[in-house]
Amino acid sequence: MVKKRKIKAKTLTLMGFLLLFVITYIYGQSITAAYAFIELAIAAICYLGCIKYFYYLDYILRTLCLMVIFFAVFAGFLHGDLKSTLLITVPLVMPLYISTLNIEYKYNGKDFRPVTWLTVVIMYFTIIGNFFGDFNSNTIGFVSFMGISFGFVWLKCAKEKIVPMLSVLMGIIIAAYSGSRNVAIVGLICLVLIILPKHLFANPTIYMIICSIIVVYTIFSANIMEWGFANPKINNFLVEFTSNYSEKAWEMSARADYLRMIQNRIAQRGIIAKIFGDGVLTSHGHNMFYQCVMEFGYLGTAFIYLMFIRIFQLAYVMIRKKHDNIVLGCVIALWGNLLLQGADVYLLGPETYAMIPQILMGIIIQRYMSYKCTYYNIDKLKELT
Repeated sequence: MVKKRKIKAKTLTLMGFLLLFVITYIYGQSITAAYAFIELAIAAICYLGCIKYFYYLDYILRTLCLMVIFFAVFAGFLHGDLKSTLLITVPLVMPLYISTLNIEYKYNGKDFRPVTWLTVVIMYFTIIGNFFGDFNSNTIGFVSFMGISFGFVWLKCAKEKIVPMLSVLMGIIIAAYSGSRNVAIVGLICLVLIILPKHLFANPTIYMIICSIIVVYTIFSANIMEWGFANPKINNFLVEFTSNYSEKAWEMSARADYLRMIQNRIAQRGIIAKIFGDGVLTSHGHNMFYQCVMEFGYLGTAFIYLMFIRIFQLAYVMIRKKHDNIVLGCVIALWGNLLLQGADVYLLGPETYAMIPQILMGIIIQRYMSYKCTYYNIDKLKELT
């Protein structure tokens, strides 16, 4: 039996957020050598780790992931850029690698408390104090929300809710001051989800509806936005709500117009590019579905969405059978990150690793695999596959 690396959940989450912030900073400052070293080091760790623990991975997820990588390498080879192919596929591999770690958790969600507070402090000095210089408002808003994502897990696990709730509220308020309107709206949605009774998420119909709405939104976000902005009541509410913290002058409907342009650009592509994609990062689609179609084609994108569905399925098993609050918190945080992919993209596509959504997915898979291993009373996950 291969001995798996032991790591504390607190260490994993703190390291993930700090790496995310450092990568974002050096990328924005165009410190190319340091950026390339960190990115390639993470890629090597994830790929080599998955190869080493291949038979310990969930067999459905590993099969889907391999299919996407195969199509991406094929397309990347045609474009003569396998380095970009390697980097854009790491976010698919990273959750699988994290799932092979022997993660140690503390009772009551205390592992997720330090990273929540660290996020609040760093984001305060970054956004309010401008300590680290200028950042793109959306980018730093996303970094802030990703860090606060762990606060949702802490809040769902904690018995005493006041301190984690205040910490999460503070983080969302600070994130809103970044000027990212999408982050503020999604943060509000996640707050509603996190305070709902736990038994609602154990209901298969309610759980499936929420998952379906989020997945459908990422695919049809341009159409949904156009419908929403065409409705005077919805449009006025969004404009009034976001004007309280954002100084951006342009209409939010401009993003829907941009997505429509990307949609038309995809429609004009050749049949091979539509099916297999480019396998490399050629442009930013500001939407996860469109970004995946451009890079992995419709076929690869279908496999990627099946991976998300599989992760939601594994999470539901843990929520329903084990009443696992850590998994429930991770799912709600992941829903929030996915909602942001409707009008922007950082989870998949760009060569800068988001880290946090991958850690959330990795924890979900890891806890399911540990449960399955215990359930069957075996000491090797290899025997499950």
